[in-house]
Amino acid sequence: MDFERGLLYGLRDYGTLSPTRRRRQNILLWRYLTHEDMGMHYKGHRTTGTAKKMRGTEAWLPQTVVDGRVRAFAPLNFPRKTFDNEQHAVDYAVAYGIWIIDHLIPAEPHTRANSHLSVSNPPTQNTGLLLYVASCGNNAHVEIARVSTNALQTVSDFGNTEYSGYPEKELYLSPNRKLVAVTITPPGDGVWPLTYVAGIDGRKITAAHTGTFSSWAPDSSKVLLYHSPTEGPGIRKMYALNTQGNYYDLGLPNGTINADISPLDDSILYSLTSLGANNSTLYLRDPQGKDTQLLKGDNNIFARARWSPKGHKIVFLKSGLLITHSEVWSINANGTGAEKASDVNCGCPAVWSPDGTKFAFANAGDIWEYDTIAKSLHNATNLNQGGAEHPSYCADGKTLAFSSKGQIWKAENGSATQLTSDIPPKDHPILP
Repeated sequence: MDFERGLLYGLRDYGTLSPTRRRRQNILLWRYLTHEDMGMHYKGHRTTGTAKKMRGTEAWLPQTVVDGRVRAFAPLNFPRKTFDNEQHAVDYAVAYGIWIIDHLIPAEPHTRANSHLSVSNPPTQNTGLLLYVASCGNNAHVEIARVSTNALQTVSDFGNTEYSGYPEKELYLSPNRKLVAVTITPPGDGVWPLTYVAGIDGRKITAAHTGTFSSWAPDSSKVLLYHSPTEGPGIRKMYALNTQGNYYDLGLPNGTINADISPLDDSILYSLTSLGANNSTLYLRDPQGKDTQLLKGDNNIFARARWSPKGHKIVFLKSGLLITHSEVWSINANGTGAEKASDVNCGCPAVWSPDGTKFAFANAGDIWEYDTIAKSLHNATNLNQGGAEHPSYCADGKTLAFSSKGQIWKAENGSATQLTSDIPPKDHPILP
């Protein structure tokens, strides 16, 4: 094994090495770093490693910079981990930088077709596109994979240029499958996320406004956004951003943490927390403005409540006030028939199939589907590696796209196929 590869593989598992092996790796690293310009250059690229001490702990978090850009760690190859020694964290960061350079892919526009996409059995969809978020350290951007020769042509970059340098982005497809809500997290501490709307052709339609995505209106005319400003911890409000760019208070009570509009009569389902606490209750506001209690929390949190596409069912997440674990439940439109479907990954909402007969969610490393008619639970992915999250249905309701450990997969007929294989890490896939 050559010198560079020996160094790389040794540092990749640095945290599991014995003290003697760690000292040997430190010597190798020092020799390597002093071999070429104090270790700042490798194969024509510049790489450095630093470490940040985590607040309130003795742990150090590595950070890798290649060619001036902070790089997110790759879950499959270099998982992000902490070390009890600053130098060990720095060593790990440097080794990852070397690995990145050895695996660099030639730069292409952000709206490129992914050259590492498996198209031998592509997802079935109308536009021929797969959209997802790729994260390169402190710069997340929307990318496109074209899975058919007649795929929709994009005319812009989904706001990547305007919102460059934002470390997190999330994608939410509209019911008509023609628009995408993009929630972005600005750099810095204590800054609330923003959301804007773009077309699936990449054209940015609205400006970004304060709030995290809560839901789309059933007619795709607006998105509902949640905002709780840091300067007012008792303020929890819902806002609307329509496709004309108008941003306004939705008029729901202070303390509301999520809302969704009924596809039947525009009634608004919302989860209201007690002032100063997280105990919540599900309410329904009819078109005349009258509120009806659907389900009382009783020291529980009800979040991410969603109407089914036909408006006959509601799915939501339920957790205790300490949020030690979450469950996914469903009820009828009038609040009756509450039933638990499964445990669920905390904070990961369930998504309805287009026909409203089932919903999908992430739990225990896999994507699961719950059939509301047969009242049966089905493992849709059966992954050996686990890590599955953020499912999204194809238009026909038969295929699910999801992410797992930094790559995009599809699930159909009870098995999963990996669609992407390159870096950087990817998440939040959607199939317009």
